[in-house]
Amino acid sequence: MNTSSDFELTGTLQPLVVRLLTEHAYGVCELAQACAQKLHQPLCEVITPLTDSLEALVSSGQVRYDRQQNRVALA
Repeated sequence: MNTSSDFELTGTLQPLVVRLLTEHAYGVCELAQACAQKLHQPLCEVITPLTDSLEALVSSGQVRYDRQQNRVALA
């Protein structure tokens, strides 16, 4: 169940994810750790909103997930 803080983090995470992916592609866990570090949040607080952010970014065509490489990158 998403809480209002999850929705707030989702909105914050989308631009952060795009900014991080301009540097290089990330594995999903590596991306979650980088986001948690940048936001000064525990990893457990970032996982759900990151998943929602990635889903929205993939749906909009901004990022892609390479299953063979297990990497998230800009589209």
